[in-house]
Amino acid sequence: MQLLPNQPADQLVTRTDMHAFGTGLRGEISELRTELKSEMAELRGEVRGDIAQLDAKIVALGGELRGDVKSEIAKLRVDTQRLILGGIVANAATLVGVLVA
Repeated sequence: MQLLPNQPADQLVTRTDMHAFGTGLRGEISELRTELKSEMAELRGEVRGDIAQLDAKIVALGGELRGDVKSEIAKLRVDTQRLILGGIVANAATLVGVLVA
Protein backbone atom coordinates (compact mmCIF):
# COMPACT_ATOMS: atom_id res chain seq x y z
CA MET A 1 0.00 0.00 0.00
CA GLN A 2 2.98 2.30 0.55
CA LEU A 3 3.72 2.15 -3.18
CA LEU A 4 0.29 3.46 -4.14
CA PRO A 5 -0.21 7.17 -4.64
CA ASN A 6 -1.77 8.87 -1.67
CA GLN A 7 -5.50 8.31 -2.13
CA PRO A 8 -8.31 8.51 0.37
CA ALA A 9 -9.34 5.08 1.64
CA ASP A 10 -12.86 5.39 0.19
CA GLN A 11 -11.43 5.64 -3.36
CA LEU A 12 -9.36 2.46 -3.16
CA VAL A 13 -10.73 -0.68 -4.84
CA THR A 14 -11.26 -3.62 -2.56
CA ARG A 15 -11.56 -7.33 -3.29
CA THR A 16 -15.28 -7.03 -2.71
CA ASP A 17 -15.45 -4.25 -5.30
CA MET A 18 -13.51 -6.34 -7.82
CA HIS A 19 -15.67 -9.39 -7.11
CA ALA A 20 -18.86 -7.35 -7.65
CA PHE A 21 -17.39 -5.89 -10.85
CA GLY A 22 -16.45 -9.38 -12.10
CA THR A 23 -19.91 -10.73 -11.30
CA GLY A 24 -21.55 -7.85 -13.17
CA LEU A 25 -19.20 -8.28 -16.10
CA ARG A 26 -19.92 -12.02 -16.29
CA GLY A 27 -23.63 -11.23 -16.31
CA GLU A 28 -23.24 -8.77 -19.18
CA ILE A 29 -21.11 -11.24 -21.15
CA SER A 30 -23.76 -13.91 -20.59
CA GLU A 31 -26.48 -11.57 -21.91
CA LEU A 32 -24.37 -10.70 -24.94
CA ARG A 33 -23.70 -14.39 -25.61
CA THR A 34 -27.44 -15.13 -25.45
CA GLU A 35 -28.23 -12.25 -27.83
CA LEU A 36 -25.49 -13.34 -30.23
CA LYS A 37 -26.73 -16.94 -30.27
CA SER A 38 -30.26 -15.74 -30.95
CA GLU A 39 -29.16 -13.44 -33.78
CA MET A 40 -26.99 -16.17 -35.29
CA ALA A 41 -29.91 -18.62 -35.22
CA GLU A 42 -32.13 -16.03 -36.90
CA LEU A 43 -29.50 -15.32 -39.55
CA ARG A 44 -28.98 -19.05 -40.11
CA GLY A 45 -32.73 -19.42 -40.72
CA GLU A 46 -32.75 -16.51 -43.17
CA VAL A 47 -29.79 -17.91 -45.09
CA ARG A 48 -31.41 -21.36 -45.27
CA GLY A 49 -34.59 -19.76 -46.62
CA ASP A 50 -32.62 -17.80 -49.22
CA ILE A 51 -30.77 -20.95 -50.28
CA ALA A 52 -34.07 -22.83 -50.65
CA GLN A 53 -35.47 -20.03 -52.84
CA LEU A 54 -32.35 -19.99 -55.01
CA ASP A 55 -32.47 -23.77 -55.33
CA ALA A 56 -36.10 -23.59 -56.50
CA LYS A 57 -35.20 -20.92 -59.05
CA ILE A 58 -32.29 -23.01 -60.36
CA VAL A 59 -34.55 -26.04 -60.74
CA ALA A 60 -37.13 -23.93 -62.61
CA LEU A 61 -34.47 -22.46 -64.90
CA GLY A 62 -33.11 -25.95 -65.59
CA GLY A 63 -36.59 -27.10 -66.61
CA GLU A 64 -37.02 -24.10 -68.91
CA LEU A 65 -33.63 -24.71 -70.46
CA ARG A 66 -34.41 -28.37 -71.10
CA GLY A 67 -37.69 -27.38 -72.74
CA ASP A 68 -35.95 -24.82 -74.95
CA VAL A 69 -33.28 -27.31 -76.01
CA LYS A 70 -35.88 -29.99 -76.84
CA SER A 71 -37.85 -27.47 -78.91
CA GLU A 72 -34.75 -26.41 -80.86
CA ILE A 73 -33.77 -30.03 -81.51
CA ALA A 74 -37.28 -30.77 -82.85
CA LYS A 75 -37.05 -27.77 -85.21
CA LEU A 76 -33.63 -28.88 -86.44
CA ARG A 77 -34.98 -32.39 -87.12
CA VAL A 78 -37.81 -31.00 -89.23
CA ASP A 79 -35.42 -28.72 -91.14
CA THR A 80 -33.01 -31.62 -91.74
CA GLN A 81 -35.83 -33.89 -92.97
CA ARG A 82 -37.00 -31.17 -95.36
CA LEU A 83 -33.48 -30.73 -96.74
CA ILE A 84 -33.04 -34.47 -97.20
CA LEU A 85 -36.44 -34.81 -98.86
CA GLY A 86 -35.69 -31.83 -101.11
CA GLY A 87 -32.40 -33.45 -102.14
CA ILE A 88 -34.13 -36.76 -102.88
CA VAL A 89 -36.78 -35.00 -105.00
CA ALA A 90 -34.11 -33.03 -106.89
CA ASN A 91 -32.08 -36.20 -107.54
CA ALA A 92 -35.22 -38.08 -108.66
CA ALA A 93 -36.16 -35.23 -111.01
CA THR A 94 -32.65 -35.19 -112.45
CA LEU A 95 -32.70 -38.97 -112.88
CA VAL A 96 -36.13 -38.87 -114.57
CA GLY A 97 -34.89 -36.09 -116.85
CA VAL A 98 -31.83 -38.14 -117.81
CA LEU A 99 -33.87 -41.29 -118.39
CA VAL A 100 -36.53 -39.52 -120.47
CA ALA A 101 -34.00 -37.73 -122.59
